[in-house]
Amino acid sequence: MSFKAKKTDEPDELPKWRKALTRNSEWEKNDLADAVGWFRQILALMCGLIWGIIPIKGAIGILSFLGVNVASTFVYYSQFLGVDEEDVMGSRWVLLQEDLFPSFATFLLLWTLMHTFLYYPSG
Repeated sequence: MSFKAKKTDEPDELPKWRKALTRNSEWEKNDLADAVGWFRQILALMCGLIWGIIPIKGAIGILSFLGVNVASTFVYYSQFLGVDEEDVMGSRWVLLQEDLFPSFATFLLLWTLMHTFLYYPSG
């Protein structure tokens, strides 16, 4: 018994993760928000590890993360993805705020854990 693929008139769409890595893709509002949110989470993981290893402390760490996060996100969706945020989302601020605080929490968690484990030995 064999199965044949069902043919449709609609072209196959790329998965979200593939679209997120492809320049100038077409985006819907919810898919773009998901891609920006995951980009921010990955960036937060990397920054938390780096800031914890270096070690950066205090307000300089927090402010530098927020600056890197907002600037990187803006470059990601405007230059790499080629999205006109006002056409898709209605405002530039919507994408700049999308998942900012969850990524900040991820950053704080990793930054604190890395710094604690590396520079405050137990015992």
